[in-house]
Amino acid sequence: MCGNIDRNELACRLIQSVRGAFENRDLNNMKWSDMTRSLFSELDCLAECLGADVRHKQIEEEKQNWEFLYDVCFFVTGGRDPQGYFTRQTPLKQALLVLECEWNQDNKEMLYDFSKLLLARSKLRAFVFYTDSSEKFDSTLEAVKALIDAFEQGAKSDRYLICGIGCRSLRFALVDGRGEELCRKNY
Repeated sequence: MCGNIDRNELACRLIQSVRGAFENRDLNNMKWSDMTRSLFSELDCLAECLGADVRHKQIEEEKQNWEFLYDVCFFVTGGRDPQGYFTRQTPLKQALLVLECEWNQDNKEMLYDFSKLLLARSKLRAFVFYTDSSEKFDSTLEAVKALIDAFEQGAKSDRYLICGIGCRSLRFALVDGRGEELCRKNY
């Protein structure tokens, strides 16, 4: 199923995972490492449900090759190598999702992390960040849309899911590869 999933369905399922990680949680009292752990746990479940190979930085240091370019990646592969390598027997076939998360509210840090997604070739690119207000979400979203529009190698068919988590709400916006907002949802 995972290679055939529609990107809009993937976006909906990702929203549910982000909600599962952060809804009804006291984010003011969570450390960044706890926020990351909560998100990655939900994403591991989503990847398993989709049948996707997931890569992200693991808590266990002895694992190898698990953070692959981005904070989180969902792939379709030709099999699973126990050390996480892509080989002739376990080739990388398709990127379903690339995700960056940033808990630091510094605008430069957030936009730097987001900019990595511009280079990705995947069905869906997602950015999850912490925001303490709807105004901060809106200003970050506008800055992200401007970066998308300025990127000369983007295509209108590209899709970005922007996820703002905060102490009062969860906010999501789906944006195309020209920086146009397609839809928005608040929880």
